[in-house]
This record gives sequence, structure tokens and C-alpha cells, in this order.
Amino acid sequence: MRIEFLFSELNGFAIFDLKSLVDFKEKHIKGNDILTPLVETNLGEEISANGIAIPIIDIEADDYGFVLNINERSYLSEVEVKSTGWILNSTGILGICGIGYLKDFTLEKLIKINKIIEFKVPKGWLKIEIYGGVNNDYVPVFEIVAKESTEKPEFEGDLSTSFNF
Repeated sequence: MRIEFLFSELNGFAIFDLKSLVDFKEKHIKGNDILTPLVETNLGEEISANGIAIPIIDIEADDYGFVLNINERSYLSEVEVKSTGWILNSTGILGICGIGYLKDFTLEKLIKINKIIEFKVPKGWLKIEIYGGVNNDYVPVFEIVAKESTEKPEFEGDLSTSFNF
């Protein structure tokens, strides 16, 4: 099982489909600042409800591990935070970055400087569950479970969820 690490820039992370987020930015946002419009307008809810990006917010500044599983949870033995109801319209690559990097989002640059984690996932609609806890090495970890769906799942994610544990 592959575990990757990132620092929680601005006390959070964004989970997203790489291609969909870039397309959304080009269509709706001038410049590279995705974060401000997501926070100050209804675009934040729209981007999550349409399966483009998922916020992990309200966490301590720290390095966090990320593990991806398809269809079932198997990494964390004890879960301290659970959030379900998220959706992702996948083109095959799930990306994760510190939410602060959405302030100046240039995909190629962020990949080059290792600020985005990439996981291969099935193409099509995915139901996303997020679990947070500490692994056996006492490292804070988010386990992301992606479940395939034959059609667009209903969006039921809670945008006000605190992922602090």
C-alpha cells in the first residue's frame, strides 16, 4: 500500500480530478487564484457538487499521509474523523494538494515541485469517503476510499466538516 505525504498549506487540502480542475479554472476563473472565488462565491459549493474538487479543511498545520483504496477501507485501524457523501467525476487521476496552493494554481509547476500527490483511479463517477486517524507509526493519515458508480451519485458532502483530529 502506497502512502504519500503533504503539508497542510493554509490548514487544509483539496482533493480533485486533475483535468476537471484545470478545465474549471480555465472556464470560470481569471488568473491562477482558484481559492479566493471558491471561498467568496458559490463556486466552492458548485465545484464540490459537480464532482470536481473536495475540501479537507480545519486541520492542524502538519505533514499528513494519504492512502487511496478502491471500494473499501483497509488502512486505518482506528478512525477519528469520517466524512462521506462526496463525489468525483474522474478522468483517471485523483490529485491532492495543500489548499493554500489553490491561491496560485499552476498544475505543471506544482507537480514539478512535488506539491501535488497523484493517484490513478477508475474513470467515471466515484463516490468518495474520507477517513482520518493516526496510523501505527503515530502519523496523521487520511484514507480516501473511492467507490465506482455507474451514474452520477447524489452529492451529500458536508462542506462545513471539520477534519481536525
